[in-house]
Amino acid sequence: MLRSQLVMLAILLAWGWSVMTVTHELGHVAGALAQGAQVASLQLAPWQLPNSLFNGQHNELITLWSGPLIGCLVPILVAAIARHTWVSLVAAFCVVANGSYLLLGYFSGDAFLDSTQLLRAGTPDWHVLMVSVMMTVIGYLWFRRQCAALLSGPAIQRNMLWLTFVGWLGWVAMQTLIAT
Repeated sequence: MLRSQLVMLAILLAWGWSVMTVTHELGHVAGALAQGAQVASLQLAPWQLPNSLFNGQHNELITLWSGPLIGCLVPILVAAIARHTWVSLVAAFCVVANGSYLLLGYFSGDAFLDSTQLLRAGTPDWHVLMVSVMMTVIGYLWFRRQCAALLSGPAIQRNMLWLTFVGWLGWVAMQTLIAT
């Protein structure tokens, strides 16, 4: 029945947003820590946009690029290992969301978004635009294929819907506890 697949799609989109924001921001953290910087503040609360600030010397370009790159690569790696439509859908969402975020920042010029900071730190315009368009297009095509597989597949059992939803609530609860 299509209704169960649509409910699962909604749950997986919530998972996708949660995974994308955490892996993206922890990507920035990993990039900075790998260079010897220290985390001055880290905001990962699920109901706010994440952000991080660092103390110490670090190459801003490495730190900035680490967010969207790790925010895509970690979910892709998990999807490659899991080899399941649902996990691939979440990973594809992460790719299209990171690419769209970079595009949004590129065109909005908002000083707090990664794209604007990347440009200010010396990344050529064409590089930001090329990477963000590639991520968005590839992510969208992959996401669309995973959605089609989910929606054309067999009905999803109610207990699996609940388990996936409760798992997401657990993730959000853990993220909230860690953030406070």
